[in-house]
Amino acid sequence: MTQNTQNTPAQDAADTIEGLGVRYSLKLGLTTEQANASREQHGRNVLTPPAREPWWKELLKKFDDPTIKILIVAAVLSLLVTVIEKWGLHNEDASFIDSIGIFLAVALATLVGFFSERKSAKEFEALNKIKEDVPIKVVRDGQLDKISIHDIVVGDVVRLDSGDKLPADGVLLETTNLYVDQATFTGESVPVRKAPTSDAWNLEALAASAKLGNDDFVARGTTVADGRGWYLVTSVGDATEMGKIADALSTVGIDDSETPLMQKLGKLAQLISAVGVSAATLIFTIMSLLAAFKSDVVPELFARSGSAAAVVAISVLLGVLLERFAAKPFFKSIGVPVKSKLVAAIVVLPCALAVFTISAGVWGMTSGFSEPGVELLKAILLSFVVAVTIIVVSVPEGLPMMVTISLALNTMKMARENCLVRRLVASETIGSATVICTDKTGTLTENKMTPVLVCAEGGSFERADFGALKEKPAWPRFVQGVAVNSQASLRFEEDPDVPSKQKVVGVGNPTECALLTFLHEQGVDYREERAKAPKRVYELGHNSDRKFSVSAFENESGEQTCLVKGAPERVMNCCSAVLIDGEVKPIEPYMETIQKGLTEASDAALRVLGFSEKDPNADDHCKNCGRGEQDEKLCFSCPNRCLIGFVGIQDPARPEVPDAIKTCREAGIQVKMITGDAKPTAMAIARNVGILTGEEGELSMTSEELALVSDDDLPDVAEKLRVVARSTPSDKLRLVQALHSKGEVVAMTGDGTNDAPALKAADVGLAMGIAGTEVSKEASDIILVDDNFKSVVTGVWWGRTLFQNIRRFLQFQLSVNFVALLCATIGPLVGIPLPLTVTQLLWINIIMDTFAALALSTEPPRKYTMKEKPIPRDANVVTGAMGLNILVTGAYQVLFLFATIFLGWFVDPENVYRANNTDAQNLEALTVFFTVLVMFQFWHKFNCRSLRHDEGPFTQIMKNELFLGVTLVTTVAQILMVQIEPIGRFFRTCPLSLMQWVWITIATFTVIPVAWVGRWLCYKLGLE
Repeated sequence: MTQNTQNTPAQDAADTIEGLGVRYSLKLGLTTEQANASREQHGRNVLTPPAREPWWKELLKKFDDPTIKILIVAAVLSLLVTVIEKWGLHNEDASFIDSIGIFLAVALATLVGFFSERKSAKEFEALNKIKEDVPIKVVRDGQLDKISIHDIVVGDVVRLDSGDKLPADGVLLETTNLYVDQATFTGESVPVRKAPTSDAWNLEALAASAKLGNDDFVARGTTVADGRGWYLVTSVGDATEMGKIADALSTVGIDDSETPLMQKLGKLAQLISAVGVSAATLIFTIMSLLAAFKSDVVPELFARSGSAAAVVAISVLLGVLLERFAAKPFFKSIGVPVKSKLVAAIVVLPCALAVFTISAGVWGMTSGFSEPGVELLKAILLSFVVAVTIIVVSVPEGLPMMVTISLALNTMKMARENCLVRRLVASETIGSATVICTDKTGTLTENKMTPVLVCAEGGSFERADFGALKEKPAWPRFVQGVAVNSQASLRFEEDPDVPSKQKVVGVGNPTECALLTFLHEQGVDYREERAKAPKRVYELGHNSDRKFSVSAFENESGEQTCLVKGAPERVMNCCSAVLIDGEVKPIEPYMETIQKGLTEASDAALRVLGFSEKDPNADDHCKNCGRGEQDEKLCFSCPNRCLIGFVGIQDPARPEVPDAIKTCREAGIQVKMITGDAKPTAMAIARNVGILTGEEGELSMTSEELALVSDDDLPDVAEKLRVVARSTPSDKLRLVQALHSKGEVVAMTGDGTNDAPALKAADVGLAMGIAGTEVSKEASDIILVDDNFKSVVTGVWWGRTLFQNIRRFLQFQLSVNFVALLCATIGPLVGIPLPLTVTQLLWINIIMDTFAALALSTEPPRKYTMKEKPIPRDANVVTGAMGLNILVTGAYQVLFLFATIFLGWFVDPENVYRANNTDAQNLEALTVFFTVLVMFQFWHKFNCRSLRHDEGPFTQIMKNELFLGVTLVTTVAQILMVQIEPIGRFFRTCPLSLMQWVWITIATFTVIPVAWVGRWLCYKLGLE
């Protein structure tokens, strides 16, 4: 089909046509008013998200947690015993407070987790919307413009280039060597050639034939593998093929894939759970046996041999059933599966013992021993509650959720730093990067390309001499080579800063936009040049493999011309002649001068493009161009072209890049530049930004030189390699594989369609948000919104900070777990059956899990983070220093707590804890015990902000407002919980005096110097 030479598809017939309910011009596209009318009629180009699960179902799922279920069982049993005691035995002192307290604590724990997850899901949903809002090239109001995918409407004329993802369904109007990857819908393993086949003027017929499988139909979500074209949008949003199967293709929410970090934490949680469950089982067995031996019911039961035999038999039978159908599934659900028969037999004992004591208590109540029977039931309930408290403390059931929240929060922060994370795992992995392979243009440089040098006619013309260049015979050839052999366009609009001045905005490839802008500045309207061009018979777009683009034309007499633009060596390989003073001359005598000019341009860090055209004096090598599938091979092998000259384009390095490269070196990260530029140009830029430092062993190679290195030798070469020039996408993939074999964690940037395999192969693929194709973005893990290398380094910084923050949170949680577990386990053994109630432990869990995660996961980055070595891929989450700190601070807190209760610290001498007293009589001592524990955690939370001996607990404290807010809220809640009596009844507390609070606060502050001693000890032992 005849190819257009305008910004928009060429149609010379009627100005406007009516179809699909929209009146518009194929040449000028829709006007803004027509687009609005189409949107009203056909809707927006937005896929309706899948229906979210109702909030009440999400809330009910929180009760599926095995620990929550066992707490509810404990509350129900407590409620039943209280009912029997209050109305069966008429005990007026029986209280429902404990039962209600457990129910309220369970509700609070589930609600906090529920609202935290919903908040994270909403924030991540917002990020997904940003990620999906991609710019689309469309003809509007007579100009090629970029608009949001959501603003595409039926009737829009959309331009397609290699790497684009199609925004809506439609039919093709014009194509050039267009191949579309539609595997998403058809499963075809290779891209399919597409071309227009219908009458472009019969829009109703076009809409009717818009079906998947037709050669002229393209669907939303497919990608352009090669070539370019124009197509007419016939359906948008839910009316598209993708919209019809959106439930299968579209999901919104937090990525639930398990990261390597979560796998490590899962194993850690399994170990902690095993210890806690073992301790709970042991304490339950001991307390149940003591209760049975002390009870008056058991001797009476065994005095009746028949009843005793029946109770024992029932106990054994139900004990086995409980082990199989209750205990074993519960242990499995918390990550502690019962596999050994010996372990199963051991678990049967407490199950049978529980059934026996309950049965004995019920037998006593029905056989004239009501009060002893109820006492035995209360004793076994207390044993059960103690076991539950130990499990609640030890099982870190909130850890996976907290890690997910930490990942999500870090993702939000990285988005504010121009790193849009597409996969949660990437925000963790990038912190472990040991090598960053980066592109040059737009990443290390400003991507503000300006032609500053033209080599032609045997001489060089700098920017100040461009006026003289316009008088040379080569100038019209340059104009044609830039204007016609280009896929970019310019959009002209009013400058908001200077209303009388026209603002020029490039749409398309940045290099081509720079060249078109150059023509515009020289007073040339590139659109008129395109309109004058004869019939186009063939076009070959530029990509990183070809390194040149071709446009071939045929005039009315059948004569052909061929314009080529690209890498100088690719252009010169096919040139047998050169244009000198307007005459076509053999190129050989001028090769030395040409090479000298190229070298000078490259040494000046200029990006050089060569221009050539068909040699009019040579054989017509291109006579078959456009008539077969061998066009690309013909272009590569053509020997008959005439060199017009070269253009040197300046693209200065970003001013912030040298410091970013220096930061990488200090952080132990190698930076390698992979660029399509010539070797001298690449090396000049690399020296300017600090990638090449002059150290011994640094290597710079071209793609051709790299290809000569064997796969066996490449890993060693890759370690020393700093610059790859004239690179191809396959070079990137080889380097990733070679670096992986050396154990490196590789972050790779890319913007082209062919970069997708390397981006996927890298540990972290980083696509360009501005210059990147949709294919590269889909293959990436992170999108750099500003295409800036500094954003890569910022991503590494935040990735390392994420890992450190998870360690901070984990250090705090394990410390609290350790202290609470020891208190709950040691208490019954030393005469304090329930030093901490279930409601108190649930409150501590809420502080420990949700609020602590929010506080510690938002810690700001530390400067020293980027002066440490990369985090090894197999690094343990819990370090030796963390383990030692947990032991030191935990042991100190436990000793202090039991000294407090047994020595009567902070309480009136009359209210010192006594084992024979009831909980009501020991209420002040138990309240002090609970308050001391919570205040220890208040101060220890500050300790856990630091992971090094040389960093204080209050470092950068004012930069973490959320930490201060969470600490203030939980402290006020703790004070209210103790001081307000109605609340205190549920938490087994009584009001304390002001001086008690003052002395407890001062005393618990001592955990801060104790923790510092622990860190200093770690430093001296080499564990830090």
